[in-house]
Amino acid sequence: MKNKRLIIYILLILLSAILVGIDLGMGSIALNVDDILRGLFTDDQLSTQQQTLLSTFRIPRVLTACLVGAALGVGGLLMQSFFRNPLAGPYVLGIGSGASLGVSLFIMGGSLGLFLSTSNLGIVSFGFLGAFSVLLCIGLLSFRFRSNVSVLIIGLMFSYFTSSIVSLMQYWSHPELVKQFAVWGMGTYTDIEYEDLWILGSCVSVGLVLAWSQSLILNAFYLSNFEVEALGFSIKKSRWIIFTSVALLVASSTAFCGPIAFLGMAIPHFARLAFRNSDHRFLIPQCILLGLIFSLCFDILSQNPWSRSPIPLNTISSFLGAPVVVYLLWKRKSL
Repeated sequence: MKNKRLIIYILLILLSAILVGIDLGMGSIALNVDDILRGLFTDDQLSTQQQTLLSTFRIPRVLTACLVGAALGVGGLLMQSFFRNPLAGPYVLGIGSGASLGVSLFIMGGSLGLFLSTSNLGIVSFGFLGAFSVLLCIGLLSFRFRSNVSVLIIGLMFSYFTSSIVSLMQYWSHPELVKQFAVWGMGTYTDIEYEDLWILGSCVSVGLVLAWSQSLILNAFYLSNFEVEALGFSIKKSRWIIFTSVALLVASSTAFCGPIAFLGMAIPHFARLAFRNSDHRFLIPQCILLGLIFSLCFDILSQNPWSRSPIPLNTISSFLGAPVVVYLLWKRKSL
């Protein structure tokens, strides 16, 4: 069994490397394998246009796809395990809605006299602030409740509340600002620069470390809360660590790239089906690998090889992802 898992790991790593190469070559102007290898590993100079494409646009886009895929995959795993709910995703605590509220305040607030700028840094900052504000409110309220289901309901109510505010702002705002907000909501990996990558990479790295530190108690969450505490774990302490991890992973990804569908909910199911285990010490790295693989696949298809016009990322992820998950769950049920 161990040898089989090792072979799967090796194959997934090789597949990741292949997909990175394919994604680097995809875009309005294609780059072949020789161009990519020369640009990455040799001193042979590419043309100015090719070098600009590779270093300024393609490499940041691919790194962003890898980081966001890993972040959402692990974020979804944490939420599903913590709430003992296979339908839970990384946005169930209202983090995505909080980020949307922050971004809508920044983009559409100008028409209401609140803000006058639509810079990328401002969008990211307000998205991050909105996500963390919602999470902080939920975290403080969670002290009153022992049941994880109650915390889940609070998160859903915050999602409805923030979504209603966003809807009102869209109704009152200028159509051009509403369009800009809608484009952000479609999801994209293309607007990230190297300075942004440092911030995104740092948040994702810290979030993954925190997630790994909770792997043992996440295994225990298959038991009841009473049994978890009988094993010596503190549910309240772990709740804060897990929430902070999810906030770092999901808020940073959403703020920079918009709410990306499918990955957070589906990747944990793929990991369990592919590796046939429920130990989070293994599930977390498996979700990282599968998350970046699927994220790269969606980014490749969103570049639309058949046309020069790219397709919104969420269109690809939802259209292809949902039927695959339904098929896999149907197959699992029949076993």
